[in-house]
Amino acid sequence: MRILAVDDEPLFLDLLHRVLVSAGYDDVATATDAKAAIDMICRATTVYDCILLDIRMPGTDGVELCRMIRDLPAYRITPILMLTAVLDEATVDRAFRAGATDYVTKPLKGLELGARIRSAGLLANQMSQAIGFRQAADQMRAQLDDLMNVPFSAALDLAAGPACMALPQLERLLFLLPEGIYAMNIFSLRISESSKIHAGLNQRDFRDFLSEVARGISELIAPSHHYITYAGSGTFGCVVLDRSRKAGTESHPNAFRGGVTFTASTWPLPVRLSCSKSAEWQLLSGQGGAKALRFAIALAAELNVIDKLQQNLDRDRLGREVIVPRKPRLAAFFNRENRLASAT
Repeated sequence: MRILAVDDEPLFLDLLHRVLVSAGYDDVATATDAKAAIDMICRATTVYDCILLDIRMPGTDGVELCRMIRDLPAYRITPILMLTAVLDEATVDRAFRAGATDYVTKPLKGLELGARIRSAGLLANQMSQAIGFRQAADQMRAQLDDLMNVPFSAALDLAAGPACMALPQLERLLFLLPEGIYAMNIFSLRISESSKIHAGLNQRDFRDFLSEVARGISELIAPSHHYITYAGSGTFGCVVLDRSRKAGTESHPNAFRGGVTFTASTWPLPVRLSCSKSAEWQLLSGQGGAKALRFAIALAAELNVIDKLQQNLDRDRLGREVIVPRKPRLAAFFNRENRLASAT
């Protein structure tokens, strides 16, 4: 196993090297700062199997270095262990958010460090196998999609990153959250004229288009802890999750208020997304979050129906040379009725 250890203290690196050798790991490279570590990673002919980072370093600290390494495609699942002399919960949590696999406290113990490295390696191997299975399943699913006509209204399991999952899987994840109350921001996003896009693409290209949009949504919500699901009919359900209501409001997805426009390589025209439900933070249990997600998706489906009715009504009026009034619109009427129903 090739290991890269990064620490600003040369004496500690020498001690760490001896501890690793005693634990059975003798292929160890060292660096004393983030720049040297990144240079070594980029120049390496083969990827490192495990990386050890000191959390507290001058300049670019271990947490930021961890984030930089995770941005490299070859190191998305490589075990990264953080080394810390002080067990600061906030800093450790920040490290996990940056992509750390585990942490080890100083002073080092050879047996513990070796066990942590082996455990992290096993986890990385399992993740690699799971990704391989997922890619094979995605390829098979895409081939099946080409052979059969998937309805526009069908929910799909998109290959758009770890935050994107099938609706049943996301609901199950919410139901299985540890007991407690979470700050959640749950809303739905609709692709404007999605039925036309579906009609203009084959099954595989439409799935690729949706995956591209899902990745764009995820980038706008990041770095907040979030999940995305495609519910069919051009609708995405989104869950932004945080243990602390205060922490959540700092990463409020304001970007979607009033809509947002994407450019997708799989479609020649700009893609417009509208937020069907005003994104607001709520304190919910996991079960409550699953119900709120269903409600947000149902609201988007209702608005899709209203839009279609409005289009048919406008087309009929134009066909009879009747002036189409701008107000009142059906959607405005139904939104007013929904607000009145909620108030009662």
